[in-house]
Order: sequence, then structure tokens, then C-alpha cells
Amino acid sequence: MFAVTLAAASWTSTSAMADDGRMIVAISNSNSVAKSQSADAQGQMKMLAFPFKVRDDGPYRQQELVCARPTPAPVIDLDVGSIYTPGDETHSRVDPKAQEVYLAKMKAVRSYASDVVRMANSFHANGDLEAAACALTWLQDWAKSDALSKLQTRQAYLTSTRVLSGLALGMMQVMPVADQMKDIDVRLIQDWFVRRAEPLIEEVYGDPEDRASNRQNHRYWGGLAVASIGVVTGRKDFLEWGVESYRLGVCEIADNGTLPLELARGKRARQYHNHALAPLILIAEIAESNGIDAYSFCDSAIHRLVRFLMTSVFDESEIEKMTGHKQIPIPKRPGGYYRGDRFAWAEPYRARFPDKAEVFRIDDLKLRRPLYSTNLGGETTTLFVR
Repeated sequence: MFAVTLAAASWTSTSAMADDGRMIVAISNSNSVAKSQSADAQGQMKMLAFPFKVRDDGPYRQQELVCARPTPAPVIDLDVGSIYTPGDETHSRVDPKAQEVYLAKMKAVRSYASDVVRMANSFHANGDLEAAACALTWLQDWAKSDALSKLQTRQAYLTSTRVLSGLALGMMQVMPVADQMKDIDVRLIQDWFVRRAEPLIEEVYGDPEDRASNRQNHRYWGGLAVASIGVVTGRKDFLEWGVESYRLGVCEIADNGTLPLELARGKRARQYHNHALAPLILIAEIAESNGIDAYSFCDSAIHRLVRFLMTSVFDESEIEKMTGHKQIPIPKRPGGYYRGDRFAWAEPYRARFPDKAEVFRIDDLKLRRPLYSTNLGGETTTLFVR
């Protein structure tokens, strides 16, 4: 067995340490680790390696690095509950009223995250300097207000993971501009991210109660949030915790490619296998960029999950026999195209494993590219072109 060891790196570097998947992760005391992080001349914590390349056509003129768009009012408090009908053991029957309340409470947060990520994408793909300036300004303004610091329910914490994942992955894309904006304090944003990650590790997923959400897709999304934050803050312990979350997930994958806790979701089993796969793929990409061979963990189990999911997309009979439930349809857009956010994970996977993507029929999916998911950093088609 091996312990994960990572060297601190700036956002332009890579490391070269591998892991065989039989990993013991020792999480260091957060305060002591934070103090030990090295900082550059501006005081920001040095970052770990990103899972994608960023623009390198700078330096940029400071007069171009200005945001004219006002920052949306920061959301400090968040109080949301489950959208599912109480008493439903499969957690698959949506309560329409609960869903309406949930969506209303999440609207401002989701809109903010989507706008930040889209602006980051605009800079990454097109060199849009105002978009980059706005993404950083909006992040800093929410950091100054300590946004999302008063999460009232466990569901609010679990929901925040997808928001934080997208924001951290978005921040990576605009880092080439950050050092050249005189009014941006990267360390302030980094510290805010750290404050959002620590309760996830210590209080939410550290809860000793045997909760399914500590072992299924919620844990994987928590792992992606913490790993992404680890990259943008240089927190190696956060990256390690995120990779451990990935290991917990992929080592649960059965020989037939199923995740037992997602299979228990009745008519939504296929949906939740897909939902679980997305953060696992992104954590693997982050890990691989930092020298950890995550795709090989537990006999390369992640490929069994991809194969099972893709089989269930084209032929529902096997998963319906396993669950005893007809599966809900995968959402589609006009023209019969699958919603891109449901398969945004496929872009990094098919870029890294083109042969497997062909065998598993990923290329047969009717998709309109570029694929986009705010939670995965935006346009994964653009981010993961190799």
C-alpha cells in the first residue's frame, strides 16, 4: 500500500508521482497544512497542476482587464431540502412542491455559477479579457462577502458541492489574467474556497452516521469540489481527500459495472449512474494531471462503469431487469439530441481513451457539441481537446 505524496506546484507545472489504487490517505490537520503552503510574491498559495491547458498568449494590457458587469448579490444563507417524496426508499419519486421550492431557492446561486463559468469559458476559448476580468471580480466579490457561509441543512451542503466544483474549475481557466489585475487578490478567493471545503470534509462527509450520501454520488461530487479547490489553493490534503473519494466510488463498482447504491434508485438508476460517473471522471483527470494513475484504481473499474452506463443508454433491458423498474427517459433537446450536460463527462474520457470510447459507443450518442456542464467547468469539449 502507498500513501499519496504530491509536490507543490504552480499552475503551469506538473508532478510525477504515481499511485496503484491501494491508497491510504492521511488527512493532515487543516490549520497546519494551510500554514505550510508556499506562497508567491503576491501572497497567493501556489496551485497544483490543472486537468486542462490554459491560455498562454499573455501578458495582457491592464486597461483591458476591467469588468463592467455588476456582481450579483452574494448568497450567504442557503436552506434547501430534498426534492423527493418522504418515505420513498428509492428516492426516485419527485415531490413537485418540494422541487418548486428547491429550484426557487437555488436560482440565484445557479445563475451566478453559470455566469462565472461561461465567462471563464469565453476567455479560455476566445481570449475574451472582459469576461475573464468579470469572472475573477465576481469570485472576489462573493469571497469578500463570505458567500455560502451559512448553509442551514445537510442538503444545502450537498448541493453546494456542484456549485463549488464549477467555480473552482472556472477559476483555473482565468488564472493567466489574475496576476495582471491590480484589483484582484487571489489569496482572498483561495481562502474563501478553503472555508467552503473544510466543513465538507470535517462535518458533512465526516459525519460518523452510516449515511448513503457519504458513500454514493454525493460523496463523489464532494470529492470533486474538494479536489478542485485543492488544485486552486495548493492544498495537497484536499486533493488527496478528493482522490480518496474517487477510490471509494470506483472500488464499489461491481464486476458487471454497476454501483450498488445507484442501482437502488429504482426508475432513476440509470440517471444516477450517469450522475455519479461525471465527478468520478473529472477527479480522475485532476489526479492524472498531478501524477496519480487514478484510472487504474481497483483493476481499472471506472471503465466497467462507463461500459455499463453506455449499454443502458442504448438498451434498457438489462438495467430494468436488475431494478424491476422502467427507467425514466434521458432528457433530450429539440432534434432528438441528448442534453449535453448529461454527457459532458464523455469529452475528457473519449479524449484520453478514444479506443474505449469507440467500443462503448460514446461516439454513437446523438450530441450537439460543444458539450457544456457548469458543474464540470463549462464546455468540456473545448477544455479537454488534446
